[in-house]
Amino acid sequence: AEERAELESAISEQSGEYEKQRDGVKEKLSTIEEEIAELRRQLEAKSKIAAGLRTEMHGLEDNISRVRVKFARQLTRVDKKERTIQENRLEWETESAMHKRQKEAHELQVQSHSEALLAHDALMK
Repeated sequence: AEERAELESAISEQSGEYEKQRDGVKEKLSTIEEEIAELRRQLEAKSKIAAGLRTEMHGLEDNISRVRVKFARQLTRVDKKERTIQENRLEWETESAMHKRQKEAHELQVQSHSEALLAHDALMK
């Protein structure tokens, strides 16, 4: 028994610093685990809030969809009008450009004819 006591004393002497370090780490670990548990509780509470908000948001999106359905025919009519206006605008721009080219060509012909008449008059004098 005396030998055992000496061995235990030697073990305690040599491992004493390690035991102090272990106890310090054990205390830190306990604190961190308590913080983790608290964070998990907070996460669970926030997750419940988020789930409620998601449910509310889906309900509101359904309400928005119902309102859009009410106006679907009118929106379709407006879309058709806008397409018609766009088509008419393109047609007008094309015709306008064509008329502008025809006017420029006509003005060139008039100018050319006027110059020919002036040249003819000059020859006749």
